[in-house]
Amino acid sequence: MGRVLSQAYAVVMNSYREINPPALNSDFESRFRSVFNVGFPTVLSPLPPTDTDPTGCMAWLDERDSRSVVYIGFGTEFSPPNDEIIAVVEALEETKLPFLWSLNDNLRNVILPKGFVETRERGKVVPWTPQRQVLAHDSVRVFVTLCGYNSTAESAANGVPMICRPLWAFHECEDGGESVEDWSES
Repeated sequence: MGRVLSQAYAVVMNSYREINPPALNSDFESRFRSVFNVGFPTVLSPLPPTDTDPTGCMAWLDERDSRSVVYIGFGTEFSPPNDEIIAVVEALEETKLPFLWSLNDNLRNVILPKGFVETRERGKVVPWTPQRQVLAHDSVRVFVTLCGYNSTAESAANGVPMICRPLWAFHECEDGGESVEDWSES
């Protein structure tokens, strides 16, 4: 996307201009003739049917008490460093809270301690979840997230508190502008 974005005539953003940082609005408006902020389609569209849940996490959530489950979803593009994933495992073992963790198979099979994935009574680790439905479920108490734009909007729309570990962030530069920093290297 980075290679072709500069050729775009217009950009459609899943956001509202009013909530974007002013520097982001200015940057896009200086680069493109048209910038269309269309709101949050993932939040505004109807929820898909729950029968599209190949991992069975919705049925698992149905068996949990109201506001009892920690939902951990780091997305599909990035993940925290391995030592932070191990810290999450240790916290889950220590607190004994029920959890649903969406974790890619490649990380799950390499990083998680043996036996951890088999904690089916208290926790469920799956490679994918229907996140919008999960966050709308009554049993979800808190969402541990990397603060992706859609994840943050979906969590806020459902009133689910977040524990945030951003991997990317804007920071102010010495020249008064902003730049993006990859916090996973920090």
